[in-house]
Amino acid sequence: MRCAGDALESSFIQSIKEADQLKHKANIINSMKSDEHKQLWNGLVQDRFDEFWSINKKLMENTDSEAILHIPIRIYEAGRPFRQVLVAPLDESGRRQTLDNVLRMIHADDGLSAISHGILLPLETPLLWMAENFSYLDNFIHIILTKSA
Repeated sequence: MRCAGDALESSFIQSIKEADQLKHKANIINSMKSDEHKQLWNGLVQDRFDEFWSINKKLMENTDSEAILHIPIRIYEAGRPFRQVLVAPLDESGRRQTLDNVLRMIHADDGLSAISHGILLPLETPLLWMAENFSYLDNFIHIILTKSA
């Protein structure tokens, strides 16, 4: 499938902006220069990981001054549009939210398996850990749900 002009780049940057809106109210992406946005894209399409990561690591920060507010997560299931839920890294009592917490928000069905990056994920995996270590290049966690065997 061919894309006209810079449509693919625009779509990618828009997804990065959406993820940062969820994580940091877009504070980080909005403080970047257009050259840095371009460097993200060029590093990706030209297989220059160091160039990409030097910018992307800013978007992945979880510090006291730029704490992650919500986890950018998209959940896919056969025959349905993807779903996205607004979920904080910690619940109301300060406990870490897990993948199981998110699945219970959107699905009453037990007996589901969650897969990301081709890996079957333990449901007790903390979402904040996933955001810091398992995000895709667009800074979202992408989860595929399947019926457990």
